[in-house]
Amino acid sequence: MGIRAGRVRGIGGEPPVGRGRLFVAVFGGAIAWSLHLLVSYLIIAVFCNTGWPGLRTALVAATVLSAAGAAASGVVAYRAWRRRVNGQAWDAALSDPHGRATGFLLVIGMVAAGLFLLIILLGGLPPFLLPGCGPGVQVAVVAS
Repeated sequence: MGIRAGRVRGIGGEPPVGRGRLFVAVFGGAIAWSLHLLVSYLIIAVFCNTGWPGLRTALVAATVLSAAGAAASGVVAYRAWRRRVNGQAWDAALSDPHGRATGFLLVIGMVAAGLFLLIILLGGLPPFLLPGCGPGVQVAVVAS
């Protein structure tokens, strides 16, 4: 009786969507974007302070990995949503007579993953358009 641990109970014959899968579907793109920002700033700080020559390669790798994470989040959301709606039309799939928001959350996850993927890819462009730390560009050092 009730909800099994780790699963969101399906009502009316709908297949259940795991809580972990729902979390990845909704928040995976945002997490990938946040990690992209943090890692990119870390890579640039290391480059500017040490003169490390692999700036563009490292930023491209961070961008590709983050974009893959956001895309994977969208794929998880899409597969879970297609499995849940079972061929229904959009309006019928989004309305839930039992008051559950699982289908709506999965659609929001697909849209958010696409937007975060675009943002990550656009965030990966500056290394090709702007110079890194060159002569005259100094990183502020905090005196203690």
